[in-house]
Amino acid sequence: MKRIGKWLLYVFAGSALLLGLVHGVENWRGRRAWESWKRSREAAGDRYGWPAPPAPVPADQNFAAVPEVARAMRTDGQPFLDFRLPPEPATHTGWRVGRREDLRGWAERFQVADLQDGLAPAASRLAVLAAAARRSQCRLPVDERADEIPGLLGFRTAAKVLRLRALDLLAKGKVEEARADVVTLLRTAKHTTTSASLISALLQLPLAESAMQPIWEGISDHRWREEDLREIQAELGRLDLLASFAGAWRNERMSWSRGESWNLEKVAGMSAWDRAEAMNQAAVDGSDGPGRGRLALWALMPSGWIHQNLLTWDRMWVEHMEPCLDAPAHRYFPDRAEQASRAMQASAATGRHPYRFLAAIALPALLGQNLRVAQRQTALDQARVACALERHRLRHKAYPDSLAGLAPELLDGIPVDVPAGGRLKYRRERQGYLLYSLGSDGKDDGGRVATDPKQPWILVPGQGDWVGKIE
Repeated sequence: MKRIGKWLLYVFAGSALLLGLVHGVENWRGRRAWESWKRSREAAGDRYGWPAPPAPVPADQNFAAVPEVARAMRTDGQPFLDFRLPPEPATHTGWRVGRREDLRGWAERFQVADLQDGLAPAASRLAVLAAAARRSQCRLPVDERADEIPGLLGFRTAAKVLRLRALDLLAKGKVEEARADVVTLLRTAKHTTTSASLISALLQLPLAESAMQPIWEGISDHRWREEDLREIQAELGRLDLLASFAGAWRNERMSWSRGESWNLEKVAGMSAWDRAEAMNQAAVDGSDGPGRGRLALWALMPSGWIHQNLLTWDRMWVEHMEPCLDAPAHRYFPDRAEQASRAMQASAATGRHPYRFLAAIALPALLGQNLRVAQRQTALDQARVACALERHRLRHKAYPDSLAGLAPELLDGIPVDVPAGGRLKYRRERQGYLLYSLGSDGKDDGGRVATDPKQPWILVPGQGDWVGKIE
């Protein structure tokens, strides 16, 4: 028995020595690799610390300083508009496929003869939002260093009601009031771009999208006047979703090294057990009752592996995620997105590798958002050009033969085709025109829209052109 006990002691001591040696080597390698990468990126202009806080905004100029807006934007706040919309009518609509909003169906859902009666209870709160949106600046009432996220989700109902009300006002010929609602939508979307949060950037998309249907229907029916079109066009030009997303992507990338709730540099410096609990709750599934065995496995993991995962995450962003968008060039690059997808799939296939198991979990789910923002930015660009085309028709009783006829009198420049480069395609037709982007496949399909056969209001990603058609 003594001999067995001695051998067991040797085995235990040898295992402890080997484990200590592995930890020492891996911790040194991981920390050294991360610090070397970080220095190289800082030399290239990256900043891993928090930027200087923005200059304060006078309260009377701050959109977010309006009490009702501030309450809604707090992470624990209430929706800006406490108003229940009925279920959407069965006839789906969409300006992209030339389908109009079913206003009669909405009135039936509200059980009113006049849709304005159904929307009237929201009027007083929407007036507050409209007044707030007229303010010139915005500083959101959240501490992004503490990972607070503004409650933009609470503005979705207000956006839907403004969209419906603008469409109904247009149909009734109340053009100035309809324009006011569209402008409120666009200004609210612009104010929310001041947040660097990725979730905030994602929620900006439906706010901007809500304005597209009334803009398109007003142009199609020739209801907008010169002054309406000029103001809407100006507000559209102030929205740059690509720039907003580029900032949000950068913030998301840096969050792993500077965030509060999930900071891998801090995690790497924790004691083994604290690191195990942080990894288990934040990186795996957020459960409150992890098994002791799993925590023990996390505790045995070298801290150097945390640094290696941080390096993998940051390198993937620099080499694959960030090149997909170029905000100054006003471009989204589908070929780079495809390369990034292949690289992330390869990383996910080896997701159990100790140097990249965390990045393999998080990155693939984010990549597809680049396509969404490219589609929305293209829609904004097309709407801006459509406003200029309608202004040309009002002045000259006809659409121009080419988009070059708009600049510089009615348009400061022809927008770049976001996913394809070059310029947006334009073709006069007998009654109207066809304005389209080549889409993410880069092929000219002559303005053909690819939709889901079962859900024809939904575009098929990666197929067909992205179209704005006026008949």
